[in-house]
Amino acid sequence: MPGFSLASRLDGAIGGKTATAFEKAFGVKTVGELLEHYPRRYARRGELTPIASLPLGEPVTIVAEVVSATERRMQNRRGSLLEVVISDGDGRMSLTFFNQSWRMKDLTPGRRGIFSGKVGEYRRQTQLTHPDYALFDDLEEARAEAEVNAKRPIPIYPATSTLPSPLVQKTISLVLDSLGDIDDPLPEELRRRHGLLAARAALEHIHRPHDDDEIGPAVETLRMQEA
Repeated sequence: MPGFSLASRLDGAIGGKTATAFEKAFGVKTVGELLEHYPRRYARRGELTPIASLPLGEPVTIVAEVVSATERRMQNRRGSLLEVVISDGDGRMSLTFFNQSWRMKDLTPGRRGIFSGKVGEYRRQTQLTHPDYALFDDLEEARAEAEVNAKRPIPIYPATSTLPSPLVQKTISLVLDSLGDIDDPLPEELRRRHGLLAARAALEHIHRPHDDDEIGPAVETLRMQEA
């Protein structure tokens, strides 16, 4: 079964609701336009972002470690409040979840992950309310895979509060998995002379690099294509 092309409508590739969110946030309407939404930087699984420098009111994506998780009943309304404290090794901030006590099974002290949300403040402490997150897998049976993934850069995308970077990454990855053959805009001889990649490889390496060495050639190839 042939996959999507770069000209395919985005709502046919990822569903109408998600496609509408991407169009509203970034103005993208096709698969090709989504794949041109490149990462603004790359993080590392061992990297801890300085919490003290997070801007209030802005959507952010950080890599941090869970310090504690506590749940308590709310006084002024029904339900419970889960507060998770995360740290970058120096500063701390809290994550708050309403009526989601099940998250305590995942957000245990010592776990590291990538957290995205809009920075707020409560009682003079920065916090993220109902952030999106993805925890790094430290389970013993996955240790070999984790060692490989530890060296893999994490793409951090331009994002919004409704479309955080992990969701953008997941959506782009799903589209790449379903992308069919694409035409290469650069002649093979030109690519060989300048050490450039094929178009499909450039997209894979910019969005899903296995290591830092794959990023530079992808950037140069995509710049040449745009030129």
